[in-house]
Amino acid sequence: MIKAVIFDLNGVFIQSPLLSDRFSEKFNVSEKKFLPVLKEIMVKVRKPNAGDAFDLWKPHLNEWKVYLSREQFFDFWFSAEKEVSEMIALAKKLKAGKLRLFILSNNFAERAAYYKKKFRFLGELFEKVSYSWETGFVKPDRSAFENILSSRPESRRMHLRGQSGKQHCYSKICGHEDNIFYRCQRTGKEFEKISLI
Repeated sequence: MIKAVIFDLNGVFIQSPLLSDRFSEKFNVSEKKFLPVLKEIMVKVRKPNAGDAFDLWKPHLNEWKVYLSREQFFDFWFSAEKEVSEMIALAKKLKAGKLRLFILSNNFAERAAYYKKKFRFLGELFEKVSYSWETGFVKPDRSAFENILSSRPESRRMHLRGQSGKQHCYSKICGHEDNIFYRCQRTGKEFEKISLI
């Protein structure tokens, strides 16, 4: 019997246009220039003791002639992020069914602080929200899952993650074959099949 569901955050409950696209449109910074920098910085800031993320961005912003303050930069990034109401409704149904709900997110301190202030559903629906910058465990490392939920070998858990900007949900059930669910509506139907909602 499944007793807990571990969700990803970005691409599942929170979605936004690609930051690379927005930088290209607003500041004329090409994807070719932007993406390698984003990837390099995210590898660092998703882990503990990374320091201020803006300090890592500042030299690149200057190089691109994008003159934003720390506050302006993070406001530009985070203000485009919106909650996905369908997934929140689905999580409420799961919680009402007495399932334990968790968030496991590869993320950084500044973004997590913004989410805590902006998205109240995180504190209301989830038993624990675990960020890689706090724990040091980055998905898909098995330790990230073991850290958030200590499960016995016979227990079953599900991990739902976002991928490539789609609501792509992945079921990770200990000792069982993996299942793939696509989009919120399909995920809800799959949950109904296994009597989760």
